[in-house]
Amino acid sequence: MYIRANQSFQMKKIYSSIVCFLIAGLSVAQVQHGGQPIGWESAGSTSTVAFVRLPEIDRAALAAEDAVTDQYKEFAYRFGVERSVSLNTTNSGTWTEEEGKHVWRLGIHAPQAKGVSVLFNHFNIPKKAKLFIYDAEHTHFIGSFDHTNCQANGMLATSLVYAEDVTIELNMPSSIPTETVDLSISQIVHAYRGLDSKFEELRGSARNPFGSSGACNVGINCPEGDDWQLEKRAVALIASGGSALCSGALVNNTANDGHPYFLTANHCLGGGVGNWVFYFNHEASTCTGNTGPTDQSVSGASLLANNAGSDFGLIEINNGNPIPESLQVEFAGWDNTDSLSSATSVTGIHHPAGDVKKICHDADGPTQSFQDNAEVWLIGEWEFGVTEGGSSGSPLFNQDHRIIGQLYGGYAACSGTVNNGESDWYGRFGVSWDGTSSSTRLRDWLDPQNTGVTSLDGYRVEYEQDAAVGAITNLSSTLCVTDPVDPIFVLRNNGLSDLTSCTITYNYNGGTNQIINWTGNLAQDQTEDVPLSSFIPVVGINTVTVEVSSPNGQTDQNPYNNSTSFDFDLLIGEQVIYLTLETDNYGYETYWELHGPNNQLVASGGNTNVGANGGGNQTAGQNDPGSYGNNTTINDTIQLDGQGCYTFLIVDDYGDGICCGFLSGNGSYTLTDAFGTTLASGGEFGSEEETTFGMVGGLGVNEANPLDLNLYPNPSNGLVTVSVANGSSINSVYVTDLSGKIVYTLSQGFSKRMELDLSKLTNGIYIVNVLAENGISSKKLSLLRN
Repeated sequence: MYIRANQSFQMKKIYSSIVCFLIAGLSVAQVQHGGQPIGWESAGSTSTVAFVRLPEIDRAALAAEDAVTDQYKEFAYRFGVERSVSLNTTNSGTWTEEEGKHVWRLGIHAPQAKGVSVLFNHFNIPKKAKLFIYDAEHTHFIGSFDHTNCQANGMLATSLVYAEDVTIELNMPSSIPTETVDLSISQIVHAYRGLDSKFEELRGSARNPFGSSGACNVGINCPEGDDWQLEKRAVALIASGGSALCSGALVNNTANDGHPYFLTANHCLGGGVGNWVFYFNHEASTCTGNTGPTDQSVSGASLLANNAGSDFGLIEINNGNPIPESLQVEFAGWDNTDSLSSATSVTGIHHPAGDVKKICHDADGPTQSFQDNAEVWLIGEWEFGVTEGGSSGSPLFNQDHRIIGQLYGGYAACSGTVNNGESDWYGRFGVSWDGTSSSTRLRDWLDPQNTGVTSLDGYRVEYEQDAAVGAITNLSSTLCVTDPVDPIFVLRNNGLSDLTSCTITYNYNGGTNQIINWTGNLAQDQTEDVPLSSFIPVVGINTVTVEVSSPNGQTDQNPYNNSTSFDFDLLIGEQVIYLTLETDNYGYETYWELHGPNNQLVASGGNTNVGANGGGNQTAGQNDPGSYGNNTTINDTIQLDGQGCYTFLIVDDYGDGICCGFLSGNGSYTLTDAFGTTLASGGEFGSEEETTFGMVGGLGVNEANPLDLNLYPNPSNGLVTVSVANGSSINSVYVTDLSGKIVYTLSQGFSKRMELDLSKLTNGIYIVNVLAENGISSKKLSLLRN
């Protein structure tokens, strides 16, 4: 939920109100204990498993509802339908004897599901019993869950298994009577959209597992988040049933003991917290990525304290047990002074619209105000980033990296690729500190020793020897030219002991490992930029992988932060591209431009009253001779000016894109090269959407040969050997005709020579372009096939 007080909506589309009810519950935990299901290594037939079939989902009705709720931030992002069931080990599934164990299995078939999760309303199993949930193809599972997951109320909420057919398996020694098992399921979530990058829907829509935020949001692993890499580990996304609900953060207490206190917003509490699942570290590994891990979760919670007067809720998660060390969480510090001097600048970390983790920043600092009878920090306007629905409950950090509040609501949102300049407000931590009793204030829980301190730093498990990876910098996520790149690796010391030496191992695109035996002197939390060797990227996806080890010549005591990677695209095409544009029900609102390497206007189309800045006169636009018709297909062929970076900009005058809004229709656009490679595509955006891609024209008949490139035989009948000297190794080869059109590419790792098969090309003169470690060379090739 995302509170919008006294806000009216001006719409050209109608919508209906939808109310989401959350299931009430108590305290549960989803810590997993390893192991694997019986027979996991050999995926056998599921014919012996008794399956329960869920009803078909009404995709048309769901799409109509989602088209409304996805537009407005008051609603949680719904990714699944919640099915009420009554299934247990006596009325469902089958018992067998396998490998000296009692085994109970129950299959769930959720037609066309992207994933399935379950809520056990009774989870009481004996010692030595283990429970798993897995997909029919045996590609992944969750579990094991055992008797230590049993809670006083007997419940367990699980994370998702990504399949439409899943199996629940309980196994235990045959010596234990089956009557001792008390296991039943009251709810199944039938997930129908989003959910994992391996699914076609997510790839096609570039959606993250639980939602998709506006284009002006800033990823936590962008440069703006470099100084917030510790605090981000406190923040988690909250999912409840089939919806991505809110955000929140782990908070430290004066005992510095890692007790799992979790701060969120009071208005997120809704129907209870017992079936909440907390997804930690759900973030993209790169600045612009849109998917992140979903296997680092803890489920269930109990409410300790809350108060509408500052809109806070304090939760105890994982039944008070420690958060698994593998999650590498941080317990954020706080400041309860409630003074303006404690907030000269502020930063928010959150999961907008259920998306991967984002960051926003206000350099001016907030003011204090009242909003709907709650005492709040008022953010006039974010300098970068923004918040959305799903951000509610997320922490507000001050300049000292301490929490001073949690998100209550606001008008801030994206307007295309920029924020709309509106305000947000956060419940004030200092107000939450005091109250009439322990159930309405924070101090009893976060200062259990009654020290009276007014501020506290964050807490994390610390080690003497802990070399850690930071960011990989000096790279763009998209490159348009084949110049060498010079990555920089940020080395961090998380250990208590000064870091004076370590081993840095890295490679490019899975090639030969290169080693740096680093020496220096870094105190705890200090960093150093370490240059890596130059390399020439290949066409397509490139990956830089870095690992650190042997801090101060010793074993690293924390293996969870020792490796990282950075992916980027080298995008190339030929000198002619093709635009296919399907307009929506309001074609006159659409305009587009293509700009070249020097920002020159190469081509444009659509309503000239809109133009690149949007906000045109719609009435005039309907009469503009360049305006597109409604639900019309436009096909344009565009001749480009030469090699370099091109930017395609599409504008919607009303600010709701060209696809998928209620009654707006299903417009889309696709920009492709002659090979059918998609350079840009979309339809769901706000006021505008911008995509940059690269075009590498041929080097023409001019030859450059710094690598001592040799082609033989030349002339050739199609089979050509390419070799280089000067101590270099070939990375990739692309061949163009004399017009600059790329007709052949080959990338197979570093080598002194490559064999090209050009037998499918027609006779003529071609340019062979070689990208190697030490530069680029080109040479003419005569192809004379019999």
